Amino acid sequence: MDLWAKAQPCFSQDDGSYPEVVLDQVPASHLGQPFAFLRNHSKSVSGLMWVPSRATDVDIASMPDPVRVVLEEETHLCARFEETRFAGQLIPTLGLFVQPAIVTIFFRMGKEWELPHVIAFFQLLKEITKQVPGCQIRTHGWDHASGFMEVWSEVISRESRLVKDVQNE
Repeated sequence: MDLWAKAQPCFSQDDGSYPEVVLDQVPASHLGQPFAFLRNHSKSVSGLMWVPSRATDVDIASMPDPVRVVLEEETHLCARFEETRFAGQLIPTLGLFVQPAIVTIFFRMGKEWELPHVIAFFQLLKEITKQVPGCQIRTHGWDHASGFMEVWSEVISRESRLVKDVQNE
């Protein structure tokens, strides 16, 4: 079975859900890496974050380091990243939920997820995990989680061949 046949049900069939890729056991010293990485590769970031010390919501885009606030104030954030560009592809909208020790990346399944976008997403995820030593990947919230993890394992084991595979499929 080729890579796209395994990955397609995980991404392209819009069932209204927002599947989650969870990075567990994220050290506090690296909790901000996924947010910063996505911010640097996206055209825009949006979302409001409850800041307990101010007793108000604050626009995440206006904050230089919202993840620091997550740690200092024992709160969480949820952000939306638009027009994320990675590995030469424009990846469909991504969401990011950050709480102490856990980072969750989520997305809406749908027809905009074609093979080059999926490959770019897995490459982006691999790059993020390189920046967060010791984190563990798991899935949550969708029926195709085992398929996702199977493709993830394959991507990890054959990353150097991914660009060639995309060109051939």
